[in-house]
Amino acid sequence: MRMNNARSHINYLIDIAANFMLTSSNYTTQIEMDEKKDKYVQTMQTNRTFACFAKLKSNLKDKPIPDIDNSMVSYFVHNFKKPIYVDYVTNIDIKSAYATILFNDDLITKETYEYICKSKKKERLASVGMLASRKKIFAFKTGAVIDEKEIISEKSGFFFYCVKRTAEHMAEIQRICGKDYLYTWVDGIYYLPNTNTDFLCETYLHESGFNYKLNQLTEFEVQFKIDCILVTFKQDGKRKLFNLPLPVTEFKRIMMDAIMQANHKPKEYAVKKRSK
Repeated sequence: MRMNNARSHINYLIDIAANFMLTSSNYTTQIEMDEKKDKYVQTMQTNRTFACFAKLKSNLKDKPIPDIDNSMVSYFVHNFKKPIYVDYVTNIDIKSAYATILFNDDLITKETYEYICKSKKKERLASVGMLASRKKIFAFKTGAVIDEKEIISEKSGFFFYCVKRTAEHMAEIQRICGKDYLYTWVDGIYYLPNTNTDFLCETYLHESGFNYKLNQLTEFEVQFKIDCILVTFKQDGKRKLFNLPLPVTEFKRIMMDAIMQANHKPKEYAVKKRSK
């Protein structure tokens, strides 16, 4: 079942003061009650996504798991202090960055690397992201949370290793960009047009074994909002938008809304519902 049905189901069980288990993973939510299990899907994944993940698991099975503090990894960097508008901006977007790092650092085979690279972008991202899968399990009694725990994949260290190594490469490209630098978003970097900077960045990426795409953007604008910095621009005639920092996902919002509602419900309401 689709994720947009999860909210109404959870709210209904809270309203009737039910006892149930709520399991939230990266891609699904499962509600378990009276031996019945209902699963809601946030994002449908293709068979190839799971095939990519299976190959990754097989390659990494006997490899030492990197010990990475995930609270210290960085997905974006910027130093915007005021609104900006620029007619033209250059973007370098690394292709299959995480898979390339795993291959370049001898963690996966060439066959696995090439299989992942031939997959669609969403399939590549999802398969590597599955290394960091996690589940949050909430126990509800009479409609209120009484216990919660989190189960994190033992392979998550490999995912955060990819994030950390990507950030290191992007930091070096940022250094190369110098005063032309604007901001970094995961495996993409944005800077003011400069042919010498292009040459230096491309040389570094070639030497580091990365495939990439050089994009020319137009109408680049930075706006300061109450709760974020809004970055917009046009690429190939299509407008794109980024919020800095990354906003909480709709998936997490659904979960937190349900939990907050349960925790703030008056006790007498729960008793009244239970007595029916």
